[in-house]
Amino acid sequence: MFTPGLTKRLKLYAMKVAEERGVDKDHLVDFTGGIAYMLIDLKATMMLFSAVNRKSLLAEIKELIESKDFKSGLQNRLTACVLSPNLTAYVNDTLEHVMEFIKKNNEIFKVPSFLFEDIELTTQLSTLVSEALSCIRGNVKAKLMLSIIKRTSIIDTTRSLAHGCLEVDVLHWNRFTFLRRCLRIFLISTGNYKTIPLQDIYSPSLLPSLHRDLRLKVSDALGVDVGLDDFDSDPIVEGGGQVDENGADGMGGVEGSMNGANAEDGGADLNINHDGPGDGDEDEPERDVSGVAEKEKYELDPNDSGFGGNGKRTIFTSSKFWRFVDASLEGVRKMGMAEAEELGDGTPAENIVRNILVEYFQQDLAEFPGKRSVPKLISVANPQWQTKIQTDLLW
Repeated sequence: MFTPGLTKRLKLYAMKVAEERGVDKDHLVDFTGGIAYMLIDLKATMMLFSAVNRKSLLAEIKELIESKDFKSGLQNRLTACVLSPNLTAYVNDTLEHVMEFIKKNNEIFKVPSFLFEDIELTTQLSTLVSEALSCIRGNVKAKLMLSIIKRTSIIDTTRSLAHGCLEVDVLHWNRFTFLRRCLRIFLISTGNYKTIPLQDIYSPSLLPSLHRDLRLKVSDALGVDVGLDDFDSDPIVEGGGQVDENGADGMGGVEGSMNGANAEDGGADLNINHDGPGDGDEDEPERDVSGVAEKEKYELDPNDSGFGGNGKRTIFTSSKFWRFVDASLEGVRKMGMAEAEELGDGTPAENIVRNILVEYFQQDLAEFPGKRSVPKLISVANPQWQTKIQTDLLW
């Protein structure tokens, strides 16, 4: 505590300062009661000031992420994520890992780092990201559908998907060839020939990736030789179309009509609904009665395509396209690892997987040449943010 004389002088000085600064005189005089009281008062004032600042900052961030400019920029960056040729999966744990990537690389997405200190704003951003990823996947699938109808080359299709927002190269062509191959197998498997006739979907190049029940479906419908005499019970030995145990429910592969995409590509109205509305949300995993998400519940034997053949349970219904893609990607990776182990010469599994995708690309280009020849690749440095996405968004 101060001496009475010092306290009196401090109060007189406080009154003078209050008059000069235009602040409350009584409050400032009360502040001169002793060093400990002064420190407590200072701390309380700083805390109050910090809380006011925090509230103001959070309000600004909320206004930012609700703005059209922010959503547009977020959509562009997330498009680069979905179009990454190295993306691990499209729906399996994708939202969780994309959010983690945004948090670590917030400057790429122009997200203030302070946002992640608030649970409500983080949840709001997660919802925006989830909706954007769903929209982008829908656009990708719709344009792949249109590319099959128009017999467009995968090079032109990839360029259309990129929207000029990122640099594309042969790695993108290989990945999107794989996606188109998956879509063709999926359409055959789910019996969806309303938009595209089976004869326009099927080609012999798909046979290595078709299980016996799917080959029988093609043979019965088209009356063509599907190589049943030479059939290997496990298509993964021959190609990348095997499915694995990741058969949980999720976000809809049914993305509605493609009016907007057709306007851009100059096509007629295309509706890609398989079974009408309400096909589900492929970002949402199946849940048991207690609400707990189920993962890796189904294990497929070599005779099970996952599409209900041979009396097996149907796992990949018409709304599970992206789950089928994720399972197929995992199947190709497993095949690469198995072959690398069998070779035993140090060949990386990644090289084997790349060679498989290159072979798919060559087959696809022969079947869908489009109107243009393959352009000569010019070495172009990708933007740093795009390189970061393609090299780090992995799990």
